[in-house]
Amino acid sequence: MAVSTAAVPASAGYTIDMSDAKITGDVEIRQDADGSGTKITISVDGQDKTKDFSDGKEDDKITITGDNTVTKSAATTTAAADAAKDDTKAPETTVTENKDGTVISYTGELDAQPDQEVSRPDSQNDQNDPEADQKNQGDQADQNDPEADQKNQNDQKNQSDPEADQSGQKNQNKDSEDADAGIMTYEAPAPTTLTSAVAAAVRNVIKIINNVAGAENALNITLDNAKIESDSDAAMKISGEGDVNIELNHSNVLTSGNAHAGLEKSDGDSKGRLTIRDDLRNDGTKKDDEEKKAEEDAVAAGKTGDAVKDVGSLTATGGNGVGDYGGAGIGGGNKAYYSGDLSTSSIVINGGKITATGGGSAAGIGGGAGGNGGKVNRKDPDDRSQTITINGGNIEATGIGGGSLYNRGHDGAVTINGGHIQSKAEYGAGIGGGWSDDYGGDGDVLITGGVIEAEGLRGAGIGGGGADNDDTGNYDGCLGGDAKVEIRGKNTIIKKAVGHLGAGIGGGSAFVAAPGSLLYDGGSAEIEITDGATVQEAVGGNGAAGIGSGAGDGYHSYAPDKTYAHVTIKNATVESAKSGSPSRYNTYGAGIGGGGTKGDYWNGENVITIINSVIGRFQLDQNGNRQKDENGNYLLEDGTGALGNNGSEGIGRGANERGELSEILDGKNDVIIDNSWVPNGDGDTMKQEFNHKWSDTETLPTCTEAGEKGKVCSRCGMETTEKIPALGHDWGAWTVTTPATCTKEGVETRICNRDPSHVETRTIPTTGHNWVDNGNGTHTCTNCGATEAFGALELRVVDAEGMNKSFTVSQNGTLRTYTGAYDTATLTGDLNTLRYLQDHGAQTIQFVTNGQTSSFDINDLLAQGSGSEVFYLTHRGTEEPTLLLVEADHSELVKD
Repeated sequence: MAVSTAAVPASAGYTIDMSDAKITGDVEIRQDADGSGTKITISVDGQDKTKDFSDGKEDDKITITGDNTVTKSAATTTAAADAAKDDTKAPETTVTENKDGTVISYTGELDAQPDQEVSRPDSQNDQNDPEADQKNQGDQADQNDPEADQKNQNDQKNQSDPEADQSGQKNQNKDSEDADAGIMTYEAPAPTTLTSAVAAAVRNVIKIINNVAGAENALNITLDNAKIESDSDAAMKISGEGDVNIELNHSNVLTSGNAHAGLEKSDGDSKGRLTIRDDLRNDGTKKDDEEKKAEEDAVAAGKTGDAVKDVGSLTATGGNGVGDYGGAGIGGGNKAYYSGDLSTSSIVINGGKITATGGGSAAGIGGGAGGNGGKVNRKDPDDRSQTITINGGNIEATGIGGGSLYNRGHDGAVTINGGHIQSKAEYGAGIGGGWSDDYGGDGDVLITGGVIEAEGLRGAGIGGGGADNDDTGNYDGCLGGDAKVEIRGKNTIIKKAVGHLGAGIGGGSAFVAAPGSLLYDGGSAEIEITDGATVQEAVGGNGAAGIGSGAGDGYHSYAPDKTYAHVTIKNATVESAKSGSPSRYNTYGAGIGGGGTKGDYWNGENVITIINSVIGRFQLDQNGNRQKDENGNYLLEDGTGALGNNGSEGIGRGANERGELSEILDGKNDVIIDNSWVPNGDGDTMKQEFNHKWSDTETLPTCTEAGEKGKVCSRCGMETTEKIPALGHDWGAWTVTTPATCTKEGVETRICNRDPSHVETRTIPTTGHNWVDNGNGTHTCTNCGATEAFGALELRVVDAEGMNKSFTVSQNGTLRTYTGAYDTATLTGDLNTLRYLQDHGAQTIQFVTNGQTSSFDINDLLAQGSGSEVFYLTHRGTEEPTLLLVEADHSELVKD
C-alpha cells in the first residue's frame, strides 16, 4: 500500500489518539487511487497530517484509540509551554455560555490541568446543587407544558422584532438580566480543565473515506480502547466506493447525535462493504476459528477473566434528531430523517461483542428512521451480498433490519450464519421489517447458524413489521409487513422468537381503528424451517400466528393483497408455537398457519407442509429417554407443540372475534403432515402422523443383476421395494470370428440376445498340417502350402496294402492328432519315433478316421518294448480299433 507524498514509508501503520492535543478538528482518513496503487491521507480539520500519525510499524493498519471527551494535559500545548517558562503567568481563558451550558465562544487554550475546573459566577455554578438540579428538572418539564411552549414561541417571534432586539441589547448590560437572557461571560483561571459543556463543543469525530473499490483495496481500521462521542454528528462515518474493515480490540464506544448512526454507513454515502471483526488478540496475533468460537460461547455464558480477555467490543448508539427520529446504532443515519438516505446495506459482522442501540424509529443494526436495512438482489435472490450479514460474535441490538417511519415501515434483509444474537426492537420486528401506522416493512431473513433470540415490540419476532393506526378517520387502512424467512441447518437454534404486533416467525399484524377501512390485512409469510434447525419457542402477538401470517381482516384478502401462510417444516424441530395474545379485535392465530381474522368470511391461503419433523417436546426421564403413558403413547411436555387458542387451530387457520373459524369464501387451507410427530390433540401425548404420496418405481433386472419393484413417497422419501431376480443370459449361436490355421488357434464368439454388450468367446484348436508325400524326401501341407523335408521323425498313415496315405497332423498341448478321411486305415511307426515325438511335447497319440476316434498314451506303449519295434493302430469302419506292437496285441491300451 502506497501512502501520501509526506515522508512516510510504504506499508506504514498509523495511530490516531482522539484525546491527543493535536486533534484540533474532525479527523478524516481517506484512501484514493494513486497510479497503479493507492495512497492514504489523514487530515485534521482539513489539514494533511498524515506524517504526524505514522507509528513506524509496517503493518498497513490504522489504529484509532483515545477518548474524544477527555483531553490530555495542557503541558503539550504552546500556551501551556509558555506559561511553564514563567510560573507566575498563565494563559487567559474566557468562556461565553448559554444558561444551559452550551458554549457560544471561548478564548485561550482548550487543554488544561485535569484537576481544575472552570470557575464561573456562583449563581451559575449549580451543576452539583440539588436545588439547582430540581430547578433544571422543572425547566425540562416545561418542554411538555403548553403554556411554556407558547412562551417559547413568543420568545422566538421576538427575534425578528426590532423593539425586542433593542430591549435585549439594553438588558445585556446587567448581570441579572444576562442570566435571564441565558448568556454568561466570565474569565476562568488557568491552567484549566474544560467543563463538560466546553468539551462537548470540541468533540471531534472520525470520517473514513475509501475511494478505491475492490476487496483487495479495503481500508483496515483498528479500534483499540476508543471512545468517540458527538452531540451533533456521526461519531464515525464510512463513505466512498471501497470496503472498510474494522478490527475490535479492547472496549470501544461510538455515540452520535442528531439522526446520525453510532457507526454510520448510509447507502447515499457508501457503496462498499463494512466488515466488523475480532480476528486478533489484543497483542495483535491472530486467533484461529476454534478460539473465536470458544470466546463467543464464553461471552454468551457470562464468563469473565482469561476466557474473554481478548474479546474486542463495540457499543454503538445512534442519535435522535427532529421529531425524535434517529439513526441506527450501526448502519443508516443522517443529520435528520429528511436530510438524506438513512438506508444501509453491505454490512458484515464476523465477530466481537457488539451492542447496537438505534435512536428513535431506527434499528440497532440496519436502517435509520425511514431507512431500509440491507437489500437482496431482485434479479438473483440467492445473491445476499448486500444484506446485513452476521457470521459470528455476540450481538445485542434494538432490532436488526429496517427502520420505521410514520407512513411506511422499511424493509429489512438479514443473513445470519452464526453467533449469539439477542435483538429486541421497539420499532418493528426483532429481525426484519420496521413498523408504520400505514404499511409495515417486509422482512427477508436467512438463518443458517447461530443461537437467536428475537423480539419485535411492533412487529414479528422474525419477519415483517407491524402496522396499526388508531385514527378513527383513516379509512385507507394499513397492511402488516410480509415475511420471507428461511431457517436451516443443525447449528441453528431459535431460542425465542416473539412478536408483539406480528407472528413469532412470519408476517406483521395490522389494526385499523376506523370502521370500514379499505384494508387491514396481516402480513403474509413464506417460511422454510429445514435441515435440522430447531425452533424452541415462537409466539405471535396481537392475533398473529406463532409461525405464519399476521392478524388482520379475513374478507378483504384478495390478490394482490391476499394474505397467505406458506410454511414448510422439513427435517426440523419446532418445540412450541402459539398465538400468545389476541388482536384488538379479539382474534387469535394458529400455532402454525394463519393469523386471526376478523369477520364471517375468510379468503386467505394456508399451505402448511410438515415432513420428517417433530412439533412439540417429548417428556424425558432422568436418563433422557422418552416417557410413555400406560397405553404406550409418548408423553408431550406441557405447553409445547403447535397450540391453538380461543378457537384457532394448532396447525391451520386462525379464529375470528367470536372464537370460531370463519367460513372459507375464496380461500385455501391445505395442511399436509407426513412422517412427523405432532400433538395427539389431547394435550398430553404425541402421535406419529403419515400422509404419504406414493408413486410407483421399478428398476428392471438384467442378465446378471436383480431388479426392484416398489413405490416411493414424494413427500418424506419413504420407500417400499421387492426384488426381481436376474434374467440370465440368452445366448445366440457360436460364430467364427478368427478361423484356426495349421499352427494358430482361432476364436469363435456368441452374443447375448438380451444385451449385446454381453459377449463370450472361446478358442478353436489349430487344424494341423495335412501333409502329402512329394516322393523326393519332402512333403507339402495341402492346407497352408508349407513344405518340409522328412528329416524329422513322423508317423505314417497307410491303407490295407501298406501304401502311404495323406493325412493331417496337429498338436494341441500334449495331444497329437493324426486325421485321415478313410473308413479303413492304419497309423504306424516305431517306438523311436514315439520317443522323438514325446521329446517334442506329445504325450498322447490320437487317430481320427471316418466314424472312428481312438488314442493311446505314449508311455503305455513304450513300456511294452525296448527298441525300435513297429506299432500298428488300425481302424476298420465301426469295428473296435486294434493296437499291435510287432505281432503282440495291446488293444487294451486303446482309449475311445
